[in-house]
Amino acid sequence: MRKSKRVLAAVLAVVLIISAAALTAACSGKSESSISDEALSTADAGDASSSYSEAAMAESGAGSAAMDTAATGGDAGSAAVAEGRKLIRRVSIQTETKALDTFMERAEADVKSAGGYFENRTESDDYNGSGIRSASFTVRVPVTRADGFIDSIKENSNVTHSSETTEDVTLIYTDTENLKKMYELEQQNLLKMLEDATKISDMMDIEQRLAEVRYNLEAQTSQLRTYDNLVDYATIDVNVREVEYLTTPKKESAGTRISKGFSGSLGSLAGGLQNFGVGFIIALPYLLFAALLAIIVYIVVRRVIKRAVKRRAEKNIGER
Repeated sequence: MRKSKRVLAAVLAVVLIISAAALTAACSGKSESSISDEALSTADAGDASSSYSEAAMAESGAGSAAMDTAATGGDAGSAAVAEGRKLIRRVSIQTETKALDTFMERAEADVKSAGGYFENRTESDDYNGSGIRSASFTVRVPVTRADGFIDSIKENSNVTHSSETTEDVTLIYTDTENLKKMYELEQQNLLKMLEDATKISDMMDIEQRLAEVRYNLEAQTSQLRTYDNLVDYATIDVNVREVEYLTTPKKESAGTRISKGFSGSLGSLAGGLQNFGVGFIIALPYLLFAALLAIIVYIVVRRVIKRAVKRRAEKNIGER
């Protein structure tokens, strides 16, 4: 009888192992399917981008020569991307000082020393009706000297808050460069056509298109200059107040830290339970199939064991 129970347990273990393997394979298949769908979506997006570029070049009227030039510009853009990204850096600082005049004099000297300039500047003798003097200004400082200027602000005042953002405009910068090259080529072709034109109507049409191309070329050139300025010079916004006593950072009590830690733990637990619930629902069909298979095997094996026990009992009675 003990041997039969061991056989039954072994069979059930095998069934569970097979079910777990099937569940793992199904999940893996689903993951591979999702990756494939994502790859297809990316490929579609690339095709759409390519179609847009071709449409833009066709609209310019530059013909096949413009297409070749745009392709060459794309290679040049890729090389530029490989050399370095086009990043726009913006920094915001809120600080306080006991001597506003001294702080502003030092800031002016630091901006001049760094080779930057004030983009705007405002000073007030009544901060929000409190009678406190304050100042706010935006400076443009070369990116290579920005950290030194920020460190000087921190050394000569009490910074209460600061934030920083970085925007990557590499792709749009490259696209703008390519459009500029395309319009330059079209302008050359139109000027050549204008020289060869003999009819007044043709000349007027060419002049009209040439004016449009020159306008677009100037717009792209202006956009590139704007990007160059934003990339080469970091933008730093500073808000400073003159105070009698500097703000000191508050130390959290043990109770506050315990409260925050407990809240964080509850949040992590809730997230874990949610993920478990989602995974359980997704795997539920496979679990039901495994359970049904285990029940069927259990019933079959149990009947086989009962028959074997019954035959053995009948055999023992016959021998007696």
